[in-house]
Amino acid sequence: MPTTKKPSASKTIKTRKVASTTRATKPVARTEPSQAQPMQTIANQTANSQPDPVRSKTNKTGNKKVTWIVSVIILILIAILAYFLVRNFRTQRFIEKSWHQVVIGADRLSAELPVDLRDNQIDQTITLANDLRLVIKDQSFASGNKTAIFNNSTELKRYQEVLGRVDQYNNQIIENIESDSLDRDNLEALSSAGEDLKSYLDSKLSEFKFISEKINNDYYMVDQDLLLKLDQEDLIASEEQANQEAEAQVAAQSQADQEQAQTNTLAFLEAMKNRNISDTPAGMKYYMTNAYIQEFGQSEFDRIANPDQAYSKNDISSYRIVGTEALDDGTGYRVSASVGYHVEYTDNNSVYDYTSTIVYRVIKSGYNNRWEIDGIIPVN
Repeated sequence: MPTTKKPSASKTIKTRKVASTTRATKPVARTEPSQAQPMQTIANQTANSQPDPVRSKTNKTGNKKVTWIVSVIILILIAILAYFLVRNFRTQRFIEKSWHQVVIGADRLSAELPVDLRDNQIDQTITLANDLRLVIKDQSFASGNKTAIFNNSTELKRYQEVLGRVDQYNNQIIENIESDSLDRDNLEALSSAGEDLKSYLDSKLSEFKFISEKINNDYYMVDQDLLLKLDQEDLIASEEQANQEAEAQVAAQSQADQEQAQTNTLAFLEAMKNRNISDTPAGMKYYMTNAYIQEFGQSEFDRIANPDQAYSKNDISSYRIVGTEALDDGTGYRVSASVGYHVEYTDNNSVYDYTSTIVYRVIKSGYNNRWEIDGIIPVN
């Protein structure tokens, strides 16, 4: 058997020392790298800094997609915004022009009404009111037929409600001015409707920020013009009634005066027939003016009172009124009486009868306020 040589103790110790030395120097190798290690690191970093063609192409493609998507979204948002702006603008322009037509019609009506009422040409106002009704109808129809995709349908519906309220009030105006006679209750209702419409429009039109034109306040107060016309008509009717009553009173008084003149003439003839010449209600002089008494003469009174002393008796046998007319100067009446006479002559005892028409002038005395005979009017 071969003999194995054992290492000597000195070699063993030397080996351990080398190992120990190697272990002791390893940390130093970590903290102080050799020159080969930094060069390798720089080489690795240089290799890593070179762009990867595949990765670079992928990143560029991703960036383009994001940019394209963002651009499309922005364009869509701009298109949507532009759509709504254009749609609202179209609607607002239509409503502005439409409302301008309504305002013109309402203002013309309110301005023309008082003139037409004054000149009794109400038909012209009726024409203007009907024209306004047609304008409202046309504009309401146009609002309802606007394409919703190109117009703001919500705004158009609100505008149609406004037109409907104006149309209601305008129809009330037409009903009143077309009526054969104005009625105060209807005008009071029209006044309330005008106030309600004004409050409504003040509130509603404030929601349409783009509308600045307003209807003249006179349009809401046309009842005042109609009420003034009614007052004038009532005044005219009252004056006509007063005139009619006055005329009727004059006619009644004239009839009463005429009848009284006839009555007093008959009383005068009755007193003459009875040969009563006194100034009592039963006598002739009571119904005669002082001037006619003087004109008649005392001798004639004596002949009537004492017929036996005359050569003839001329007695009234009958009488009646055959006509009465007003004097031309308006101071009294021409009373015509048909008088029958019975005549007896004392010298030959002859008798005969005859009839004569006598026209008396009868006036009202300012002294005693009595209708009296002022004389005889000759008959042609």
